[in-house]
Amino acid sequence: MGGRPGAGYRNAPSPLNRISITGTAHTAEAYGRVAQGWVIPEPGMAADLTLWRQFFRLPGLRAITLPEVSALQFPAPERRAMSPERLREQRARWVAFARSPDAHERLQELASEAARRDLAEAGLSLRGLVADFATVSAALRAVSAELGAHRATFSWRVTAPLRAVRRLTRRG
Repeated sequence: MGGRPGAGYRNAPSPLNRISITGTAHTAEAYGRVAQGWVIPEPGMAADLTLWRQFFRLPGLRAITLPEVSALQFPAPERRAMSPERLREQRARWVAFARSPDAHERLQELASEAARRDLAEAGLSLRGLVADFATVSAALRAVSAELGAHRATFSWRVTAPLRAVRRLTRRG
């Protein structure tokens, strides 16, 4: 990854940015073509998203996705609550992991396992949503049938002209 001195980094949450620049790579040539490089974003905008927008404005940009983990990121909110000793333990564990000869392969396996778990959980959620949709659809059909039966009654048909007059008087 290329590096241009930036004015700073601000990790503002943005609902539109889901891919951190940290987990990506780019050529120095592509980074040299962006308008500003790494800049302080406008208020409420994620710094990563500001840079992404510059990249996606480049004419002739070519991008690919690789199914590999290329960086480790540790969520700051969870780490803020950790004691200094706990942080040191976590760092030492990950440094030891990264120094092992098979770290890359093990990391890819861990990522694949996590992705499978996430997909399985999403599948369960999707099945629940489909079941909920089926339940709501059945209830809607039942209410529609009941309304249809009500509208077919003698009293509904007889009072229809009165309801029409009431609608007309409400509009005026």
